[in-house]
Amino acid sequence: MVGGRYAIVYANSTGSTTLLQSPFISQGGIYTIILEFGLVTKRKPVILYPLSMLGITFTDISCDISYVEVGQQTCIVTGEDKSGNDIDIFYLKVDFLSSGAAYNIKPLASNFQTVPGIEKYNIKSLPYGGYILCGRGIDIGGKNVVACYILNDNNEVFPWDLSNPTTTSSISISTILNNNTYVLAQLGSKQNWTLLTTDLYKIEEERDHGYNNIHINTTYPNINDIIQSDIEYLTIQYYDEVVLSTGKIAIYQDDGNLRQIITGINDEYVNIGEDYKDNKTIKVDIFKSTFNLPGRTYYVVVEDNFVRNLAYQEPLYGVKERVWSFNTFSRTVKSEESLEYLIGHVRLTIDGTNYFDSLNEIARNVFITNLTKELADAIPISSDRIIINKKTEIDPSEEQMILSIKIQHDESKQEIPTSLATKDLDILIKNKLVTVIGTGDASKYLDGVYGFQSLPNLWETNQTSFIAVFATISIFILLFLWAKHKNREQENKNDEFLEWSRNHMHTISLFTLLAGADIEVLTLLESKIAGYSFFNAKFSETALSKIFWGTLFNLFEEIPQVIIQ
Repeated sequence: MVGGRYAIVYANSTGSTTLLQSPFISQGGIYTIILEFGLVTKRKPVILYPLSMLGITFTDISCDISYVEVGQQTCIVTGEDKSGNDIDIFYLKVDFLSSGAAYNIKPLASNFQTVPGIEKYNIKSLPYGGYILCGRGIDIGGKNVVACYILNDNNEVFPWDLSNPTTTSSISISTILNNNTYVLAQLGSKQNWTLLTTDLYKIEEERDHGYNNIHINTTYPNINDIIQSDIEYLTIQYYDEVVLSTGKIAIYQDDGNLRQIITGINDEYVNIGEDYKDNKTIKVDIFKSTFNLPGRTYYVVVEDNFVRNLAYQEPLYGVKERVWSFNTFSRTVKSEESLEYLIGHVRLTIDGTNYFDSLNEIARNVFITNLTKELADAIPISSDRIIINKKTEIDPSEEQMILSIKIQHDESKQEIPTSLATKDLDILIKNKLVTVIGTGDASKYLDGVYGFQSLPNLWETNQTSFIAVFATISIFILLFLWAKHKNREQENKNDEFLEWSRNHMHTISLFTLLAGADIEVLTLLESKIAGYSFFNAKFSETALSKIFWGTLFNLFEEIPQVIIQ
């Protein structure tokens, strides 16, 4: 069954032709016992069809799962009616739910046993609706033959391209493919087989949109769409109203790398009808890290029982792997902002901390190696870009172990940049219960609350100050060169300052750098603090005036920042 249950179906009858006192006395029936995987609870049989007619004998039962109808199981029961002078063969179709309740019982047309030598027909549900009844036997000429009929629920018979009957070898086997193709494999000789194929009539072809599931009307993205990597959700629209269930929906990269997996009942990420005002459309939230590689193929797998039919509460079929697939837009991954690496911290859970503490040095090295590979696969980037420091520290607030991780620059220019890799890693860890992080032998011990916390980068934090210092030094140099060029023949008239500058070149260099942040610091050079000679510069009136106006300019520059704060 679709929901993971099993059904044992059987029939019995008395076969009696003796007239009874009451027509309601049971003469047998068709029964089922519903079993659940992993449970040993004894179940009593449920009656699907009670029999009160005389002279009925059941000779065969053939069952299969229905692809189209809500019923989980469809059975064809073959019987013989001996109540008259002749023995009549009849066929009864019984559809029942996973609870054991029969919801549709109807006789099939009895004109199938028109091929001499074929006495038994088996039923097989077709992926595109309807059923195929096939029987095997030996005709009057002694040849092995097979005869098949395609029917819908109204007993309409649809033709197939093969003759009825079709001659086969003594050893043969048949199957129905997902695309509704009938395949008959026959033993040609002792060393080879032959395949006979035909495309069967698709009764519900108009409901098919490429998902091999005619319960699904449409999706977003559609099959073979090209999408932006930052889409925020997926949608599935069903033909009938549904409710969410315990099956999972998973997103994979084309190489099989799991990106995201969520159960239908996880209302944090999955909802039904919220934005579409119906009970037919499912919306699944997507992380920014899920489709993070450009020009790649991704596919979505929907498990059976991800949703149930609202009216009957029966689980529906899902979507198999590599059926619902699409691509991200291609783009050239640009070299990132000249950052060579980024460093951040991850924290182990309490269980992870205790586990890591219990390991010896060799086992810890194995743990670090496994964690490196698992994080690289999860992002995904090359594992040589991730370096985990073997020296650990303890978070004093939680008494949990902290690991330092360096993510290096992408030398190949083919992978995502370091800044994006760290952001994606943070998302993956914080959502570890629904990402591949939660399934790794080592990564499962990472603290989802803590995530990946990047440490401040010295250049990013202080680049404004560095630029200001560089600009100030450059201006001083340019002004000096300009003044020297303009007054090529003049000498510095301030002999005392000239003498002082010759003796304190290192001090001048230091204060030139400090002046890049605040020009007023130059006044310290003539402050005579503690009598040190390097605080005894003799500025000219012109120099002091320029320092004053520079200080005043800095003051006005800071006023907007004060207002903002």
